[in-house]
Amino acid sequence: MLKQIGVVLVLANLLFAEEPSAFNAGGDTLMKTKEQIIDEKLFNLSSKVKNLEVSQEGLKSVFEGQLQRIQEVSRELNTRVDENNATIANIKEHMEANFATQNENIQKLQQSIAALGELIQKVDMQTKSEIDVIKKMLLDEGQQEKKEVKKNNSNPRQTDAKVAEELRDKPLAEVFAEGEKLLEQKQYKIASEYFKKAVDGHYKPARGNYLLGESAFYQGKYEEAIQYYKISAERYDKADYMPLLMLHTAQAFKKLNNNENALKFLESLVALYPDSKESKEAKKLLFK
Repeated sequence: MLKQIGVVLVLANLLFAEEPSAFNAGGDTLMKTKEQIIDEKLFNLSSKVKNLEVSQEGLKSVFEGQLQRIQEVSRELNTRVDENNATIANIKEHMEANFATQNENIQKLQQSIAALGELIQKVDMQTKSEIDVIKKMLLDEGQQEKKEVKKNNSNPRQTDAKVAEELRDKPLAEVFAEGEKLLEQKQYKIASEYFKKAVDGHYKPARGNYLLGESAFYQGKYEEAIQYYKISAERYDKADYMPLLMLHTAQAFKKLNNNENALKFLESLVALYPDSKESKEAKKLLFK
């Protein structure tokens, strides 16, 4: 295309050029022959064509260089677009994988929560059932002894006269605290009088009956101890001393040769308070 444009320009130049004079400007030179004039024109035409060809080659080189640069830029852009697309695809894939993992974890967590809820409900029902069994066992055992204990508890005339005199004007909180000290000192009989005084005054009746049971237990009065333990459990069955109460109740039944009830209390103790030290002791007794 460029070559054709060059030829047209040359022809136009020839058509509009002035006719050469047969004489030179000074008139001193001889007139050129027709052949000379034609040769001269052909030479000039050939020179112009060569110049145009050189210009055309220069333009072609520039054009090709620009075209090559455009192609390189285009390839670079395509490469970057491909890289960006690959990066976006990787990010999308990574996010989708993360979402899938999170959804799976959420489902597992929901399942664990549901299972935990069922387990808690089951344990609560089992615990309630075990406590009901203990209460029934305590209520069914020794009705006659219970009446006697209640009578002793509510009748201050049976306490030692001297002790009763000492306790008459003391605050019940002080009486109870002194009874605990006496129990620690293993003065079980006198401690019992202090606890009876407190219980008669309705001061800490649940713990008071438990400590009365302890006083009776360590004196070898096992039937009396069982009755006090039963009254304590009926008043408050979530006390921190319940594991020891159950262990001593089982041991008291064992001393009375009531192995069936002793076994029930030991098994209940292990089931309800598996991590307590009393539970460990109960397991030893169960496997004897």
